[in-house]
Amino acid sequence: KNGSHTRKLIIYREIVLKNFISSSFRYSVQEIPC
Repeated sequence: KNGSHTRKLIIYREIVLKNFISSSFRYSVQEIPC
């Protein structure tokens, strides 16, 4: 039971990390003038 909780935490952290990277990437793209 404890192991599955840790795995969920890792998956959650990966999702948050991906969302953060994609949002920051979009922000940096918006900052660059075309």
